[in-house]
Amino acid sequence: MCLQDLVSDHYKVITPLFVVVIILISLVTYSQSASSTVIYVNKSYTRMNDSPFRLPFGTGFASITTACQKLPITNATKENLVNLTKPAAPASIPVFTCTSNPQSHLNPTAGPATTNQIKARMAFAEMASYKSFDVYYAATEETIEDMTNPYTPKVDPAGWTNKGDYEISDACNENVFMNNGKPKTYPNGAFGSPYYSNSDKDCIVPELGKGGYSGKGDYQNANKIPVIPSADIFIIFWGVPGSWNTNATGYNTLTHIRTTINNLFTGTDYISGLKQYGVTGPVKIIGNYVDTSTPMPQKYNWIKQTTKVIQNAIDARKAPTKSDHTIIYLVITDAIKGNKSNMAPDSGGHSEITITIPA
Repeated sequence: MCLQDLVSDHYKVITPLFVVVIILISLVTYSQSASSTVIYVNKSYTRMNDSPFRLPFGTGFASITTACQKLPITNATKENLVNLTKPAAPASIPVFTCTSNPQSHLNPTAGPATTNQIKARMAFAEMASYKSFDVYYAATEETIEDMTNPYTPKVDPAGWTNKGDYEISDACNENVFMNNGKPKTYPNGAFGSPYYSNSDKDCIVPELGKGGYSGKGDYQNANKIPVIPSADIFIIFWGVPGSWNTNATGYNTLTHIRTTINNLFTGTDYISGLKQYGVTGPVKIIGNYVDTSTPMPQKYNWIKQTTKVIQNAIDARKAPTKSDHTIIYLVITDAIKGNKSNMAPDSGGHSEITITIPA
């Protein structure tokens, strides 16, 4: 046998062996990489280090990375780890969701906390001046407009509006119901926003007079949406440190605002004119809470930030989620010491919101 034939025969043997060795090395490397970088903890798919998951042999796939929160491996979680070095039975392969939300990993050994999201009603009023009564008018206006036009992001209007799409207080002039710059009050000192009455063809505050309507025609419930006939109002006084001194008295203080609104709805004939729209009562305040810790950024989104304020009160178990009637969360803000919303210079609004009921 010549030297050329000998080399050729050895090459035929060595080449297949070399390929087999390369394949085995790659498979071992792949197995070690997978078993050291991926674990399953209950129903959370979590990557335990920052190295990307790479497919072997340069198959043309890009590196795959995840940005989930890291979890410590404890004795409790070790029992829940899937050993990826052993083949799993087909029926035991779960489908997991990867999430970077730290709240979903508060207890790695327990199942996810159960929560319930519901729709709720919210009214909003800004106190922008100590010298005006706008916060009283805004708070009462937005409350009764939320009851007579409980619109949603999908249905608007959802209740009583006029031809100009105004709600029942929008086209009423409050100055008609004032004397020398101060509101006309009921015997108990209460006062609130005037509203339009189809029966009177003008704006009214029952027993205190009528007038000041600048709108177009009567009000109609074109979509025949049910109104809110009765309401329990929970007030959240929102501000910054130093806002809403509970011992202060006089106009534009927490005590005076709360007392005035409650006396208006429970101690006067104020809502009698709303019966033509389906609001029969009762309407009453069921409590209040002061929040001076939730941030109040400049020109904040009034719906989103107010929803946070309400949710924070609920999470702290300071605001109710159940009552005898529909709850309206009335958020009154200190825009003097704090900041104004993106609604300014308007001073109030109302909306449907989504809140989460803690487990």
